[in-house]
Amino acid sequence: MSPSYQREKITEFDEGSHEIGLEVIEGGYLSQGLSYYKTTFKLSAMEEEKTLVNVKISYDHESDIEEKVKPTKTSQSTLLYLRRLERYLLTGTA
Repeated sequence: MSPSYQREKITEFDEGSHEIGLEVIEGGYLSQGLSYYKTTFKLSAMEEEKTLVNVKISYDHESDIEEKVKPTKTSQSTLLYLRRLERYLLTGTA
């Protein structure tokens, strides 16, 4: 099951290393039993008009919750977000 909404706050922002961290503070996977969920993006220029995006997902949970929320499935919402961001930056439409 995918989360229907979530509120996030920026917990990391480093202009020098082009890194930003977003921590979920309400909803999302927290409402499904995770006690901590953070996504960190690091942007690295590859060449003209190409950027490598490294994504790190950090989470914490109770021992019995891992069956309900599969860590590999949580990355799907992050990838969807990145695809929409890329489309917006390239075309100006979401």
